[in-house]
Amino acid sequence: MTDDELDEYYDSLRGWFGEPWPSPEERAPVCEDDAYRRETPVGAECMYCEVPVAAGDRGMIVPHLGGERATTVMHVDCMLRAVVPGYEIPSKKSTK
Repeated sequence: MTDDELDEYYDSLRGWFGEPWPSPEERAPVCEDDAYRRETPVGAECMYCEVPVAAGDRGMIVPHLGGERATTVMHVDCMLRAVVPGYEIPSKKSTK
């Protein structure tokens, strides 16, 4: 497989699902392009919290390198909590 074919293959696997974040009017770079918007993978397990994705959830689909599956899914809040120090899920912020 050529590098271009490999890039095309991985592009076909990646994407985002749900409503754009933080809002439809002000989109994060990952969800600016609707060409990468995918159907919400209801029932697929989030790689971070291990909770199945539900209808209405937002998140990302990325290539899974290794193992038997081709992709991995993650809720957007789980992904942000994993990469942004101190990030709290907006609906679960402390009221102290």
